[in-house]
Amino acid sequence: MKNIINEIDPIETHSTDASIFKIIPRQVIFPKNELEIIDIITHAKVNKRHISVRAGGTCMDGGSLNNDIIINLTKYFTNIKINQYSKSIDVDMGVYYRDIDQEALKYNLMFAPYTSSKVFCGIGGMLGNNASGEKSIRFGATVDNVLSAKVFLSDGKLYNFEEISEEKCLELSLQNDFIGNIHKEIRQIYKTFANDYVKAIGNVSKSASGYKLNRIFDKEKNTWNLAKIFIGAQATLGIIHSAKLKLVEIPTHTRLIAIPINSLNSLPVVLQKIVQYNPESVETFDVNTYTIAKSFLPEDTMRIQKYFSRNEQLIVLAQFDNDDTANKFFLEIKDIEINSEYINDEKLKASLWNIRRSAFRVMGNNVYDKKTKRAVPCIEDIIVPIDKFDVFIPELIAILKKYNIEYGFHGHIGDGSIRVIPIIDFENKKEAIDQIINLCDEVFWLVKKMGGNMSADHSDGIIRTPFLRDFYGDDLYEGVVVGIKKLFDPDNIFNPGKKVGGDKKGLYEVGLK
Repeated sequence: MKNIINEIDPIETHSTDASIFKIIPRQVIFPKNELEIIDIITHAKVNKRHISVRAGGTCMDGGSLNNDIIINLTKYFTNIKINQYSKSIDVDMGVYYRDIDQEALKYNLMFAPYTSSKVFCGIGGMLGNNASGEKSIRFGATVDNVLSAKVFLSDGKLYNFEEISEEKCLELSLQNDFIGNIHKEIRQIYKTFANDYVKAIGNVSKSASGYKLNRIFDKEKNTWNLAKIFIGAQATLGIIHSAKLKLVEIPTHTRLIAIPINSLNSLPVVLQKIVQYNPESVETFDVNTYTIAKSFLPEDTMRIQKYFSRNEQLIVLAQFDNDDTANKFFLEIKDIEINSEYINDEKLKASLWNIRRSAFRVMGNNVYDKKTKRAVPCIEDIIVPIDKFDVFIPELIAILKKYNIEYGFHGHIGDGSIRVIPIIDFENKKEAIDQIINLCDEVFWLVKKMGGNMSADHSDGIIRTPFLRDFYGDDLYEGVVVGIKKLFDPDNIFNPGKKVGGDKKGLYEVGLK
């Protein structure tokens, strides 16, 4: 094992991410090539060790934290190849999103899951969490933009997963080897559980909890693509080496409309009107986020202060790439007496977007009225159909008030994704964890009742894994989540405690920053 540890990063750097947790790894390894990754997997299997994979460290749920081996691919797995005419890109998993953005921009293309953390996040983390962003309302989450993936599995071999015919999948399932058994068993799991699992996921456009069983088979084309099972899996099934991703054209012209909202009762109506006009982006942040941002982004908050000068509760940003569409929406929203404004000033536009994209960062870095208070990502990734918002939002706020919890509210609101960041006092750790667990129990139950999902695009990690069984029920949790984990990773080598193995009791024991 010693000969493959090329470079040890400071252990402290890899013991935290954007979550509240801190777990000190035993080793941090920057493998230089495929053979070294194979050696690490073989060593882990023989010696009953565990491997997690980390990129930019922007995960909000502790998804890459581990007290054993952490692999970091960002030094040596950094190849990028743009395929201009097919509008795709081949990338290694050590590449950062900003690198993809820079290369794709040369051809007026972009990778559509345009995250708020795009300056910092790695593509490996985006695939691991099924990330999405402000462009996802039109182009979907990461899983919708992955064409194929090369993955190291627990047998130490590198496999290419791509779209294949039903006949090819059946042929593979008859092979008497590890990959043959995977194709055989995943077909059975799909046949047994897919219909019920799709219903349990909820009536939402994206989800990242559990595994993507619902995306591996295309009924219309009669094809399979097991690359999809690794998206949102948080490296619990294998280590993604590289992937082919879909690119889309960057709009040449956009129009931004700002809609300050005085009452949350107006929000469902506004959103339902917006989505009828095929927006490019629909984002929001609330007055609490705006107030906290004043300490970090004084020029930006000063520039937009007029939108929060009359007791407004939040602002919705609706962006279109067609003047005619934007104008039609603008006139319709005026007809129902909702205030709105075209944003033509580029500085004002930049300030609105900067505050939205910085929302979690400013909340996480803020010093509250007590030093023991902190922003806690736990219910920040819920997603609910927007036609249920009129019922859902009052009930959600009632739960927050019940526990006397301060919060900030922002997110990719157009597809129902709501970033509610609670502020929890950790003066007494047990009481803080009690509050987090009670809050998650009630909110996730409410989300399920509304036909939503507990995770839109951040996945489960340490913080949400303990709630997966309750959300999906014993049969689906055991049959799908546990079943898929055991199929791909029978020795529990990859990223233990995420998706499978975490429980509420463990939240009291894990280290905090």
